[in-house]
Amino acid sequence: MMKKPVIGILACFQAPMNSVFAFDRIFTNSAYAALVEKSGCLCSIIPSWDDEWLRICDGFLFQGGDDIDPSFYGEQRLECCGPSKLDMDRRDMEAIRAICKAGKPMLGICRGLQAVNVALGGSLYQDQGLATQTRHDRMDKPYEGVHKVSLSGRLASLYGKQGLEVNSLHHQIAKRISPVLEVSALSEDMQVEALEGKGIIAVQWHPEALGDMTLFNDLARRVRGE
Repeated sequence: MMKKPVIGILACFQAPMNSVFAFDRIFTNSAYAALVEKSGCLCSIIPSWDDEWLRICDGFLFQGGDDIDPSFYGEQRLECCGPSKLDMDRRDMEAIRAICKAGKPMLGICRGLQAVNVALGGSLYQDQGLATQTRHDRMDKPYEGVHKVSLSGRLASLYGKQGLEVNSLHHQIAKRISPVLEVSALSEDMQVEALEGKGIIAVQWHPEALGDMTLFNDLARRVRGE
């Protein structure tokens, strides 16, 4: 029997809620795990980074979460920037660079796109209001498309079309683009919605909330070398 590939999901950290314990929680949204498994892979939650994960995992998923601290792209924090978790930011910066060096496939979603861009030399608008007058954060409709994006690159090939309607749960936007990444999706107000690079696809929307298997199936194919 062929061995199932393992996808490492970089865990989010959360302060304890309604618990007698003071320990932070490490977690992923169950939808990420469900779609990884539906694609024919196993998933492993990664709390901290060690290069041993490169041996254990065939591919990696960077999920949504808190804002990345602006110090990682050389800026002072503005009032419009949300809370950050420095230990999670440091882990993701180290992990992304190690994964890229090893040539392992990765998928970034929402904060995952922002982490990939920052780790590889890009920067962010700390709030979309600094880049556009159109609000992208439609938290009232997480499970449905609320605006269109134009597609290019691998994304256009995967979806078989030049446009897609997506949900939108982010308030930060990619600013300076990493020199090793290319923009492969834009919103109607010309803001970055996806980035691609060698072994990398990262999108600003949440396909797991839409039940969209396209990017998860693609990650599974990439880790199999298809």
